[in-house]
Amino acid sequence: MPQPVEPAQDELIALGLDAAIEGLSLVARETLESPWICVGLVLALHGSLIAALSGYDTASYAHVRLTNKEGRLAVTADLLWRAGSGDYLNEPERLSLKSSERKTLKTLIGARNAFLHPSDPPRAATAKEVRQVLNVLTHLLVTHPTFKPSHQPARLARLQDLLRMLDTRVPPPALGPP
Repeated sequence: MPQPVEPAQDELIALGLDAAIEGLSLVARETLESPWICVGLVLALHGSLIAALSGYDTASYAHVRLTNKEGRLAVTADLLWRAGSGDYLNEPERLSLKSSERKTLKTLIGARNAFLHPSDPPRAATAKEVRQVLNVLTHLLVTHPTFKPSHQPARLARLQDLLRMLDTRVPPPALGPP
């Protein structure tokens, strides 16, 4: 069996951005009550993490693939951990999440998995989960990208349009104790 060809760095970044665009486009097409929102958000999160972890000149395909598994991308939870690790990203690009924010994202990933691999009744993403993903995408792709934005102008323009549109659709965070 032939060995899989590792994608070039620019190709990985483009694929990650395209996945983020597809995920956010799905979110934009659905009502916020749809369980498909979870699928779109996790796809967008996964894609943005691939783009971010592939952006440094020193990045390699190993940064986004399953450990010891040729040709297989790491799962979203692993990519999320890597994006928060100094072994993969430096400040300010590194994703610094509070434990509650990380838990929100893991709960969303669980809801997506339960919907696609039925084990629990499907549910929609919460406004908190949507907002958390939008914040992560904005951090990784707009505020502190690891890749050269000038190499991806059309993709980034589309992502920023989707992020702005979705930001207006999601209710603001509830006021109250942190």
